[in-house]
Amino acid sequence: MSLPSFEPWSTSHDVDIDALEKWHAEYMAMKDSEVRDSLANNLEDPRSFDAYILQLSSAIAVSDGFCLVCRTMFDNWPFLDPGLRPDHKGRKSPLSSTAGPPTDPKAKYWIDPSWGPAAVLPNRTDTFALEAATRRGCRSCAFTLQCIVEAGLLKTYRTIESRLRRLREFSEISLAVVRWSPNGGSYILRLSFPGKTVNHVNSKDQLVGYNAFIKDCEGDSIRLITTDKLNSKLRYATLSHQWGNQKITCLNKRNVDAFHQAIPDDSLSQTFKDAVEIALGAKLHYLWIDSLCIIQGDNADWEIEASKMASVYGGSSLNIAASDSMNAKEGCFLKPVYFCNGFDTAITVNGSSDVYGFMRDDTYAKSVLKTRLSNRGWVMQEKILSPRTLHCGRMGMFWECKTTIASEFFPNGLKHHLKARSESLVYKHPVKTLLDSQALECRWWTLCFRYSSCDLTYPGDKLVAISGVAREFQQRNGGLYYAGLWREGIEEQLCWQPLEPQTRPAYRAPSWSWAAVDGVIKFSIQYPPAETLYIRMLSCNVAATPDQFGAVSDGWMSLQCQGILRGSIVSSETARKASTPPDDLQASAWAQAAEAYADLGQPKQDFRFCLDCAGEIYARLSTAVYFLPVLQRHGNRRHKSQKGPDGLLMQSVTVQGLVLDGKGLDKGRYRRIGYFDFENAGFEENEYHPFMSLLEISGKQVAEEHCIEVARNSEHPDEKEFVICLV
Repeated sequence: MSLPSFEPWSTSHDVDIDALEKWHAEYMAMKDSEVRDSLANNLEDPRSFDAYILQLSSAIAVSDGFCLVCRTMFDNWPFLDPGLRPDHKGRKSPLSSTAGPPTDPKAKYWIDPSWGPAAVLPNRTDTFALEAATRRGCRSCAFTLQCIVEAGLLKTYRTIESRLRRLREFSEISLAVVRWSPNGGSYILRLSFPGKTVNHVNSKDQLVGYNAFIKDCEGDSIRLITTDKLNSKLRYATLSHQWGNQKITCLNKRNVDAFHQAIPDDSLSQTFKDAVEIALGAKLHYLWIDSLCIIQGDNADWEIEASKMASVYGGSSLNIAASDSMNAKEGCFLKPVYFCNGFDTAITVNGSSDVYGFMRDDTYAKSVLKTRLSNRGWVMQEKILSPRTLHCGRMGMFWECKTTIASEFFPNGLKHHLKARSESLVYKHPVKTLLDSQALECRWWTLCFRYSSCDLTYPGDKLVAISGVAREFQQRNGGLYYAGLWREGIEEQLCWQPLEPQTRPAYRAPSWSWAAVDGVIKFSIQYPPAETLYIRMLSCNVAATPDQFGAVSDGWMSLQCQGILRGSIVSSETARKASTPPDDLQASAWAQAAEAYADLGQPKQDFRFCLDCAGEIYARLSTAVYFLPVLQRHGNRRHKSQKGPDGLLMQSVTVQGLVLDGKGLDKGRYRRIGYFDFENAGFEENEYHPFMSLLEISGKQVAEEHCIEVARNSEHPDEKEFVICLV
């Protein structure tokens, strides 16, 4: 392709050539990771390049979605022998960020020590040519340009290209392909900075496939339908969206009769209008939207409808998710012009042709997991319960159901995008895995971990907003449900831990439930289960609304234990240096942890633990707290001084349990205030955990003094056990 004569950087203006040459020498010696920082405060602001890009476009031909350069590249794809493993002998790989081209000009292949065989593709270009070809409709150029844009590097690239052109230096970008693994058929594409060799663009090249949905519009009037008066089962769509701060049309007692006649089109927000268009395009003539199907301001109607969420979303034919809209006025169709999130194309290697799909490794995360809508607590339930969801956002349309993950760019599905399938809470894994009860339990705790990181407009909805999923989980697997925990294995489930403790919210669950606190919750559920349990649940009672999976007003749990330790809380080392707590306790990591020791009249031994809520350490300094061991695990750790495969393995013993407070409660009744995970790693297999040594000395005595009742061990009648109550 011959370039037009007009070049913006070649026009006459003052240029300090000496300064540019000095910069060029420094630039060529930089690691790729240093380039952006070196230009951060010195980026040029080039004049408009539109005229130049338009001239370039006139010289570019696009056929079947690809320009001639890209089509030639795909038709002559290099063969990367998976068995090719040259001896490095300590030499720096040409694929590393500081390396230049291969020393042997005839060399066709080389290898990065961390990857498989690689080769530079015959596709020399720059960001101007990429944009010109993108405007002409080349999907490959659009995809490459989009990777640069999403990395926030477009202005950096164009600054470098402009400087190199003024110096008449080589300024084009090279693209290299790297085999993902010696045994696999997937590749990584890496893109260089202008005038250099290969950087990475984070794009996997994998085989893909999908099922598309049909989109063609048909007009119809919009009105409210009372479904309990209909005899036939409806096929309908649902909408997941953010309300935002803007005022939107809502159903209330005043307009409910009028809405049964008609809902004016001009009163609907853009998101609602787009959802209607999508539903009609999918041949669905009924659409459920929360603000228009639940009477707002009516608590009685809210409680009834909230308990039906599992059936509302579970019974739908399609859930439409306005994934990137901040409010109901932004709409569903937000994909930028010329955006390309990947593509399928035929690639010819040594005369043999096959279809490959080019996609970013983070395609699923950016389309589903990291959208604006994904941070809302209610939305996770809506997505999981729906049989299929169409995510509409800035990455285009993304399809997710029980059997398929796909997008508008991959209408045949992302069958080989393993990361997407492993991250999805909707996609069903093979039947054998689904029948495994351990896998099902892991799925619940994975869901709770993600759910705990979501936001709720009304924090009191913590259990309500996941009640539909809990109900469906019980219908499929059985079991008793207690405020976010399941009866089977409940002792181990008590060992949850806040990763970033927040200030304590108003009561919404018993202290032993993860729903009682805010912030991301980590669960220590592992398989196989713990070798030793030190507690056993005797009974549990939760005062819930008419919906047993919904809101909770009270609850208690009766436990039988083998002993507890009484201790005191002292501030952490960082906290000791401050005379007063900081203003923002929620954001201060040092206020979230504390050190505890057992007050046994013995030489003090410190055991570090985590409080459930930030800022509470000051109210509890030097006050009595109790340490209840729940379980013990054994494992192996590599000795720190001996790394590598020959390093010495040492035995590791971990005791996990709860920190309790009985202040203001009757004897034997406690509330949870923290969690501990005491690990002791030693070389001797029979080395005893020091915490358990202290528990053996006085644990039974303390428990007998502070329990509700003393019981006898059914298997060992001579041994005492103790009953306590958690509230």
